[in-house]
Amino acid sequence: MAKFKYTVLASVWIALAAAIPSLDLARKCPVTMEGRVARGMKLSTFDTTSSPFDPNFSKGENLTWSQIIEFPHVLPSKFDITAYKAIEVTIDERSIFIPGGGAPQIGFRRAGLLLGNGTDATVVGVKTFHWSVKQDLRARMNLTHEYMNVWHETNDYSANQFSFNTGILLEQDHPTDSNATTTGLDKRLWKFLDRGNDVIWTTWIDWDNWQNFAVTVDYVKK
Repeated sequence: MAKFKYTVLASVWIALAAAIPSLDLARKCPVTMEGRVARGMKLSTFDTTSSPFDPNFSKGENLTWSQIIEFPHVLPSKFDITAYKAIEVTIDERSIFIPGGGAPQIGFRRAGLLLGNGTDATVVGVKTFHWSVKQDLRARMNLTHEYMNVWHETNDYSANQFSFNTGILLEQDHPTDSNATTTGLDKRLWKFLDRGNDVIWTTWIDWDNWQNFAVTVDYVKK
């Protein structure tokens, strides 16, 4: 059974975009929604409403998050150092999602930690989303497939405000303008896609070290 893993900074740390940079994050850039995992948190907590993520979505049928998530033995990421720890997510042949009342989505595999409810404070004003990723060299991603590692879906499921992908993009995820400079990109690149699926920024995957990312979404100017 093929397994692919990557280690994340507990998905997403969302903060208000500060107009003036400051070391006083609590005052100048308060955290709107916390996705980091406390050092003392147990795997079983991910299966309950005490989890920072929805315990029911989106994952393979009859799987629990405590079966999917691991706590890897790695050095902490930039934002985990004092009180938080990384989590590792595995996808394999069991990761087939069955939406309510629908057919199994056998064309792809899902293990998506859902933070927020689509109508919370993270979709108001100007917000910056932060996350970190690190690769597991024992179970590398198969980059002949597309991986959507982080994304912010609209509440009506019609689009993503942004997505953070790698591998070979699926046909439906190619940019809407069919710009040749943003299609056929190297599968080893991380790719930021905007709401129109246009690739707006890329960088190479670092297979050995933590990589830290952030993207600011301005809902006022949308």
